[in-house]
Amino acid sequence: MKLFVSGVLLAVGLVLPLAAGAQPAPPPPDQMGPPPAMAATMEKIHAAAKTSAYGALTPDHRAKVQAIVDQVKAGTVTPRDGGAQIDALLTPDEKTAVLAASKKAHEDMRAAMSAAGYGPPDGGGGGPPGGPPPGAGPPPGGGPPDGGPGGMSGRHRPTPTAGRELIMLSMTPQQMRGMMRGPHN
Repeated sequence: MKLFVSGVLLAVGLVLPLAAGAQPAPPPPDQMGPPPAMAATMEKIHAAAKTSAYGALTPDHRAKVQAIVDQVKAGTVTPRDGGAQIDALLTPDEKTAVLAASKKAHEDMRAAMSAAGYGPPDGGGGGPPGGPPPGAGPPPGGGPPDGGPGGMSGRHRPTPTAGRELIMLSMTPQQMRGMMRGPHN
């Protein structure tokens, strides 16, 4: 009996610390992301930017852009090539209007995130924890080749073009995530 009680106490002594240190599993991919209210705000901003950007195009260009976007969504054209095709199609005024709509959407999203406590109050990038302060200049060895800001992952984010922005505005967050998982281009 003494041996049995000792065995049970030993087992309990080993299992309890393991159970206490267990971490809950991360949420499934379809449940990750911002809270529902923030997601709704972002979707509203995204939809307004898409409406504004497409509204700046002529009906003929709108139809051609949509055909290119459909090819990108189907995977028959890469996002980079689709963006280049759209850029070649648009007039300078259309490009300016599309980029302005996209910039406004980014600013509105940053402001909404700041208001909800997801960033600095000024809407600035802030940088990663422990990283350089905003406006600190490029890291030793220089920044990205075009002098633009690098991403938090250290990868270079291409300069926005009207074509790339129209492709992004034409996709749902799920479609964009799917594209990002594929080959980068």
